[in-house]
Amino acid sequence: MGGSDNSYNEYDYIYSTTDGSVWTKEIEHNAIGPVRDMSMVTFKDKIIIAGGMTRGRRISKPTIHLTNNFSDKVFQSADGVAYSNVASAQFSPRAGSQLVIKGDEL
Repeated sequence: MGGSDNSYNEYDYIYSTTDGSVWTKEIEHNAIGPVRDMSMVTFKDKIIIAGGMTRGRRISKPTIHLTNNFSDKVFQSADGVAYSNVASAQFSPRAGSQLVIKGDEL
């Protein structure tokens, strides 16, 4: 899900696999949009995604500056394809963080 390539092109595809070798593109554009460095975990039979970042472009002639746009949004999915925004996190927007399950809490 999501990610970017070496040229900072961002993607919002969702792929699935049953064996780790053959991948199927499930959807071209997901509800979350192109995001990378998000935190993802399975909790109570749902996939939870929090945070992440997208790359923005600001043009100041003659240079194009790449900027990072951080997120505090939390999404969930029961099927791994259809995601809904369930909340904004109670922490500042960030990327590269990790979600942890402790007992019955996330």
